[in-house]
Amino acid sequence: MSGCRTRAEQPSLGFSCLHLGPAGESAASCDELELRCLYLLCGHVASAPHDLALAAATMDWVAARLGYPDRHAYAAWHQRGLLYHFFSGGWGLPGLLRVQRLVAPTAGAAAGDARAFLAACAPALTATLALGQREEDVRAVAQALGTGEQGMAAGVVQDL
Repeated sequence: MSGCRTRAEQPSLGFSCLHLGPAGESAASCDELELRCLYLLCGHVASAPHDLALAAATMDWVAARLGYPDRHAYAAWHQRGLLYHFFSGGWGLPGLLRVQRLVAPTAGAAAGDARAFLAACAPALTATLALGQREEDVRAVAQALGTGEQGMAAGVVQDL
């Protein structure tokens, strides 16, 4: 399976291709490409936080062109894959908190404190951390949320 959405699954049925730039470059509206671009953008901001505003504007524009209501819906669509690649790429929890305003699944979680953000991401984040055997990060998230590690795991099982 390619990971590309079918026409019925497209956030917007108005187009199936996103045209970028005057030279006519285009990127297919495909989960694999979207996820890779989102990951690269977030990785850049995690290492260069001064570019957050530019990255946010870029994500707003791309999300709108692809038919998502906002960048938070765009990030939510890719949340599990993005978190997996982000942690597999070695960015860790501090890097994730640096891109909170970009990848929060809701505007409230983006504007909130770290606890609100982690709570909004907890089901996908816990599963990602458990899969990657990132025990320190699981403990840090559990401490930030005021739950035990078992409480976080119960939340993941409940979401399944």
